[in-house]
Amino acid sequence: PDRSARHAVRGLMKIGGPELPATLLAIAESGKPAAGDALEALAELGAPQARSALLAGLASSDYRVGHAAISGLAKLVDPELNRALQQRLADPKLSAEAKQRILSIWSERDDRSALLEAAQNPDRAVAKEALEALGKSGGPDVERALANAASAGELERRQAALKGLRELGTPAAVRSLGQALLEPELLETATAALVAVGSGEAMRAVSDRYQASSAEERLTILGQLGDEPNPWSRALLATALESRDERLASAAGQALASYLPDEERRQLLGSLREGGAGATAALARLRSRVREL
Repeated sequence: PDRSARHAVRGLMKIGGPELPATLLAIAESGKPAAGDALEALAELGAPQARSALLAGLASSDYRVGHAAISGLAKLVDPELNRALQQRLADPKLSAEAKQRILSIWSERDDRSALLEAAQNPDRAVAKEALEALGKSGGPDVERALANAASAGELERRQAALKGLRELGTPAAVRSLGQALLEPELLETATAALVAVGSGEAMRAVSDRYQASSAEERLTILGQLGDEPNPWSRALLATALESRDERLASAAGQALASYLPDEERRQLLGSLREGGAGATAALARLRSRVREL
């Protein structure tokens, strides 16, 4: 049925005629299988009726209709569109999925001004998604907004801003992430972000924080070093592997397992989980070959 509906809409597009926009609008509002294709066709036509139909499609429970609404609205050049979308976003009755679709439109269009406004939305989920999406945009205004959001406010909002800074990965973003390392509640998210950036400056910030940390904080930092292997992470893990604190040595070993071939990684992790003499022997073997990794 979906394929037939798609062909039918394409057939109508080829036929054309003055009644085409109204016909497509009726199909789009019908809720039938062709609704999503009709929405996409309306957007291609640039018909005056397209905007209202596409805005309505954002709230559809049909995935294809919702996706078509995102694609269609992202293509429209309409100075009033963002205002209409911001009004929709402020509607407390609008579903979380529909709000996500609106943010997807601005992300697809790389609309920084709209995302910056959405980042101030009182809806925590909307603000969080907007902050993370801003990281894919870039620019001095975005850097400042994310740095400010990361420095104060609710924890979830600050963590979202750190993820946006991770996506930016600029020297200014790295400096902001380095500042966040100093706050215990942000340590895990900031470490993960800096490791993902992976630059020398980013990893020096992580290393410096590790050296100044308590044992518990060191465990938090080590837990983030295995996901994004790089030479700087490996050097820090090799240092931790020599620790007299068995918990730190074991955490370093678990992170270093990501540098090993599959079978060796499974064996190492299995030994570390079992603990005792087997874990001690596994860590000793790892220390003897850590420079080869």
